[in-house]
Amino acid sequence: MKSTRTGIKLAAVATLLLAAATTHGAKLCIDPGHGGSDPGAVGNGLRECDMNLDMSLRARDLFNA
Repeated sequence: MKSTRTGIKLAAVATLLLAAATTHGAKLCIDPGHGGSDPGAVGNGLRECDMNLDMSLRARDLFNA
């Protein structure tokens, strides 16, 4: 259930970011947070910092396409 809510939240954020990116000349900064000595939450072998970085890089690729 928690992973479903997280997925919904991530989808909502991605939608808002894509909508914001359509503004001509706008700059967008994506900060995945965590990393280094702070991995964030860890569950089922998945670290929050790894998930955040992956999502951020995917968003970057979408915006630069």
